[in-house]
Amino acid sequence: MRGLILGWVILCAGVLVVGTGECRGGPLYQLQRLADLPDQAEVHALGINRLGEVAGYVVGSDGVGHAVAWKNDRARLLTELTAAEPFSRAFRINDAGQIVGNSRTASGAVHATLWDAEGGVRDLGTLTGEGDSFAADINELGVVAGSSQGAIGQNAFTWSAATGFVDYGNTDPPHRLAVAGFNGINNRGLMVGTSYFLLSPFHAAFAREGDRHVTELSPPGRNSLGMALAVNDEGTIVGYQNGDVGGPQGAIFRENGDFELLGTLGLEESLAQDVNSSGAIVGRAYSLVPGGGLITKAFVYLDGAMHDLLELSENSENWTLIEAAAINDGGAIVGRGFFDGKPTAFVAIPIPEPGGWTLGVICAAAGALYLRYGRRSVGGWVIA
Repeated sequence: MRGLILGWVILCAGVLVVGTGECRGGPLYQLQRLADLPDQAEVHALGINRLGEVAGYVVGSDGVGHAVAWKNDRARLLTELTAAEPFSRAFRINDAGQIVGNSRTASGAVHATLWDAEGGVRDLGTLTGEGDSFAADINELGVVAGSSQGAIGQNAFTWSAATGFVDYGNTDPPHRLAVAGFNGINNRGLMVGTSYFLLSPFHAAFAREGDRHVTELSPPGRNSLGMALAVNDEGTIVGYQNGDVGGPQGAIFRENGDFELLGTLGLEESLAQDVNSSGAIVGRAYSLVPGGGLITKAFVYLDGAMHDLLELSENSENWTLIEAAAINDGGAIVGRGFFDGKPTAFVAIPIPEPGGWTLGVICAAAGALYLRYGRRSVGGWVIA
């Protein structure tokens, strides 16, 4: 009896969340496989909305990508712009179920593409009516952000049904060898992405709605390498940036040009791919190994520290995680990896904290019983 009670006392003492009265400890996530598709040689889950609907793409044995939506434990191939030479990729999804990405057209060009919640597909075209484009993100207002061939060089853009294309250009003045594009957009008119010259390193960049030019976030110079990949409504911009030494790391950017490096989990490099409204960041860390191999880990950055997502998962057996690509405001994370050696997409579901009132009563009762039945020394235990 006393041993059982003591176990509860240790649990409650070791994992009490200060200020909440709740007991908390152990794994934070449960890994779940997303539904597979036939001939799935490679799979990428890249966006998740509040409802847990997921967007991404699969690559078949022929090396061709096809956009996919996952919903209610089912995977569905999205309609492509042409059936003659099909190709598509989906990148993000908003709470209305609108999905953005790109798809090959009948002419052979690849255009920014919008899929609606009913499965309809829309070719967004390009800024000039020529060349290629892609749509990387969409906010809750239905504003799409991406990159397109422009009149001079490759330009960042937004698009909405109300306004059509809004051209944010590339460099000032524009240059035919300059490239700019948006990878993320929030609901407050902030877009983030990249700006650089061909054959030069990427630089992280941002723009604000109504101010039609792109401002660099990365430090100047040819040795500076960075890119902004996502932004939340609080204005937290994440991506990657190199420092004074070593390769690029996942980073938080500030509009004044400052940035904070997040670490690499002991590997060589990392990149931060998404951030939610609570400031939780996800991405991947990786190292090259002799012979051309790659060691890679999915990470989640919580409360100022980077964690290996696999180590925080209660059912990590048989899993290898490659990347954590997106996180929704409920804390659910999607990405890709291997399960039993087979490529698969996953969703990491947060394990709910035990109810504060119920478990609080158990903790209090266990403490009272322990005091009643007597104390004994306990040593050598650690709760991580």
